[in-house]
Amino acid sequence: YSTLYADARKWEREGWLDYLTPQLYWTVESEHQSYPKLLRWWAEQNVKERHLWPGNFTSRVGDRSRKTNGKPQPAWTADEIIRQIEATRETTGATGNVQFSMKALMKNFGGIADKLKRTVYAEPALVPESPWLGHETPMRPAISARAVDGGVAVQMKMPRGKAPWQWLVRVRTNDGWRTDIAPGGKHQRIVALDGGAGAREVIVSGVSRLGREGPAATAKIGGVTKPGER
Repeated sequence: YSTLYADARKWEREGWLDYLTPQLYWTVESEHQSYPKLLRWWAEQNVKERHLWPGNFTSRVGDRSRKTNGKPQPAWTADEIIRQIEATRETTGATGNVQFSMKALMKNFGGIADKLKRTVYAEPALVPESPWLGHETPMRPAISARAVDGGVAVQMKMPRGKAPWQWLVRVRTNDGWRTDIAPGGKHQRIVALDGGAGAREVIVSGVSRLGREGPAATAKIGGVTKPGER
């Protein structure tokens, strides 16, 4: 603020941006500047309800080279990043995280990529909606679904109009729901299921470029819906 004259707090309070990523590069248990306390402060400034996606120092996982006042600092564990993501999800006004950097995930520092996939990032998620940019809503699609080896093949298309940006595909199995996200230009998606999952029904909706989900269509496995049917 004093060097670059960039008043990020004012930008956030005025709603002059679509998302803000403050670099919250401290641990959850940090004595003077803890991740949850700093995040809560930024969330309090988010009076226009824009996207607040704090930046996480994921590259600190397994890094023992850092020093403070000449003293080596302990490396972070993968669990530290997971705790930060969980803290974000518990904070009203914060809707996601930005991991720095991709290198940490690609090289799986300290097993971080594996652990994320097993826990907080076990299923895909949509980018939150940006209603201040528009309200275009996809139509309800026509869909069909059939069982195939290793999963369910889902056919979907819009009855008229342009294709959505993405398809949100949900399959109900004996073990609960399986979520999949497909590009809007695709008209078929095979959702892989573990053996014996027992797929029962499929729910599909279109998602706009601004993250707005349209009305959903439902189909039993082997069944077909017509436009306008639920």
